[in-house]
Amino acid sequence: DFTVSASDGSGDGFVEVRLYRDGDLIATRQVSGNSVSATFTDDANSAAYYYVIVTQTDDNDSNGRRDEAISSPIWIQ
Repeated sequence: DFTVSASDGSGDGFVEVRLYRDGDLIATRQVSGNSVSATFTDDANSAAYYYVIVTQTDDNDSNGRRDEAISSPIWIQ
């Protein structure tokens, strides 16, 4: 089980949390608010790496896409 928590002290909100295993998207959770939590379950029983991408409500760099934050790899042996 993975519990992902994200918060933004500047008040920007979040809309989505995505969990990836070995580079493949395995689950998505819709969220709302500037402090969010999402729980994921994965049945993989071998070594893998995971990472999370959270999507925010804003587009501070004006590139036409919502801002995102990406976690460091999470290695499971």
